[in-house]
Amino acid sequence: MRNKSINIFMLGLVTLLTTLILISFQKEAYSIPITPFEYFENVRPGDTLEGEIIVYGKTEYEESFLVYPEPVEVVFTDEDGSRDFYPIDKDDCRSGMACWIEIEESELTINPGEDTTLHYRINVPDNVTCGTKYAAIAISNEPPQEYIEGAVLRSKSIMVSQLHMNLNIPEENCVYDSAGKLLLNSFYITKNPPIYGYENVNMVTRLHNQGDFIVRSPRGYIEIEGFNFKETLDFNELDYNVYPNSYRIFENSYVFKDYPEDGNFKDKLVYELLNLRFGKYTARLGITKNVSPAITSEVSFWIFPFRIILVIISFLLTYLIYKLVRRRLDQDKKARSGK
Repeated sequence: MRNKSINIFMLGLVTLLTTLILISFQKEAYSIPITPFEYFENVRPGDTLEGEIIVYGKTEYEESFLVYPEPVEVVFTDEDGSRDFYPIDKDDCRSGMACWIEIEESELTINPGEDTTLHYRINVPDNVTCGTKYAAIAISNEPPQEYIEGAVLRSKSIMVSQLHMNLNIPEENCVYDSAGKLLLNSFYITKNPPIYGYENVNMVTRLHNQGDFIVRSPRGYIEIEGFNFKETLDFNELDYNVYPNSYRIFENSYVFKDYPEDGNFKDKLVYELLNLRFGKYTARLGITKNVSPAITSEVSFWIFPFRIILVIISFLLTYLIYKLVRRRLDQDKKARSGK
């Protein structure tokens, strides 16, 4: 029995040591900075384009290492811009464009403190439809057979340069227009009923691109106005794009300036007293850049200084209780005097 226990202990010890050794020799996954992250070009059927991607070798890298480029397809999975990247299937490309990409280097050596250039070529077929086509080049320090799991790329060390080709066919009256066909689907407050204290006021804008071309970086403003207050926010300050024949949601959140979100009840009460906000407020949306005509809308919400109201109610209840108790005491006193 004792020998069996010793054998089990030794087996566990050997397994632990083996695991530690494997971990110590595991390849380090570097973050890989590249440029450009996005590339846009206007082309026609039959065109050939040559491009470059710069891979930066950061000085803090401890040693040289290899990276592996791979053309991939892009599939959007949600209206917030979330996307998946798929290895290409030469027989059935999802977007088509990933199959047009030829990469000269199958691997690159990245040296600390040195920049390395990746060269690629895009061969646009003759028989393509008008509109924006898109794909990407994924770069990882793991070979493709390691960082591709099933159909979707899975790796923390993958960096992606996304490529966009605007296919123009003038003879078919199909030419890229930066304003596109962008329409407002909805602009609304997320809370129902739309009643807030001084915390986050969350607004959502949902845009619909009805055209075949991408709309790049629609920009504008959201103006908030109400009692004792007026301020303007940037709309789409991160320059998100709206892809062809798709919806895109944009979220804006506003907190009143210097509001102590992490403060205690007293901190927030003092803020409400010094910065009184009360009543109906209006958020006005205006998208004016890279759209035609401009997109406008507005929505209303209510702001109440709940802590001030709570203190007032507490004071009134205390006063009312005091009066009732006082009245009862007076009645008892009179009753005793009458005896």
